[in-house]
This record gives sequence, structure tokens and C-alpha cells, in this order.
Amino acid sequence: RVVAGTIIRDCDWSDTFPWPPPTDGAPETTASSGSDMCLACPQGFFKSAPGSAACGECKSNSTSVPASTLESACECVAGFSDLNGETSACQECPAGTYKNDTGGACKPCPANSQSAQGSTQQTSCLCNAGWTGTDASADVYCTMCEAGEYSAASPEVCQRCPGNSTSPEASIDISACQCGPGFTGHHTACEACPANTYKNVT
Repeated sequence: RVVAGTIIRDCDWSDTFPWPPPTDGAPETTASSGSDMCLACPQGFFKSAPGSAACGECKSNSTSVPASTLESACECVAGFSDLNGETSACQECPAGTYKNDTGGACKPCPANSQSAQGSTQQTSCLCNAGWTGTDASADVYCTMCEAGEYSAASPEVCQRCPGNSTSPEASIDISACQCGPGFTGHHTACEACPANTYKNVT
């Protein structure tokens, strides 16, 4: 008798498998008489009714464990989720999220970080410009660049402004560095104010 989750094949276990066949009545695979035998539906397939029909394949971007007996056993793979609550329509996790296992929902990136669409690991979440961080598993991953620093893009560390210049917190470009009081010029070359002049603002 062919059970759900299996398909019958015309071959002998000794011809194709080095290990003993499963015993009669096993729920995943059931050996039949003669040279016919039942093989478990492979990963990514299912079969819900007894008989010799072929196993059905899971929908795109989903998979199942071997010997699955229901289509609902097919779950979205890493980087994909049933965003609309339909297992038959696995879609890429949106930007700013990730999913590193089969089944379940996309998880949001840590605060102040971003990921590409379809990301499969938390390490794909990179700190936004103006923020820095190296350990994506930490409770507080991305920290703000301090005043006098900037970060154009992750995974860069915050860079110090050139000498005699400073910037607001969370600055994203060197152009945010402005000459400090008593200095003037371009942010990359701040020079002291000439004699008999002054500057009391940044």
C-alpha cells in the first residue's frame, strides 16, 4: 500500500541505496511487494493522498521537509515570506528586513540600519550614513557619529573632521565639517583668522 508522502518506483533497494529499506508501515516510506517500492517525496515536494501519483512540487521560493503530506508543509525559504498571508505567494523580504531561515516572517533590521530587498542574514543590515557599528547581533548595533565626525556610508567607521573644523552629530559627509571659531576657509584647510580679525562662530 502506497501512503501519503511517498511515490512508488520500479527498482530494488539494493540497486540504488546502500542502506536497508524502511520497514512496512513506516509513516514516511513504505516498502511494497516485489521489486516495487515507495520512496519519500524529496525536499521541496509533497503528496497528500495514497497512490502511485507523482509528488507535487512546492510553489516558487518555498520548500518542505522530505515525505511531506500537505501543501501547507511548504514554507517560504530564507529571504522570502508570505507577506500577504498566502503560502502560495512567497515574496522577497522588503528592504530594511531580513529572514535567515525557512518559514516565519521577515525580521526588521536593527534601528538606524538598512538592508537590501531579499536579505537572508542580519549581517546584511548596514548602518545608515551618519551612524556606525560592527556587531549586528549587539543589542545596540548602530551608534550615532559624534559632533566633529562624519560617516558617508556603512560599514565605514566615523571619520574625524579635518583639523580646526567640526560637524553636527550624525553628519553624513565631510562637507558637514565647518571651520571652528577663530578659523576660516574650506573645511579641508581651515586657517587661523588674520591679525586684527576674529570669528566667534562655526
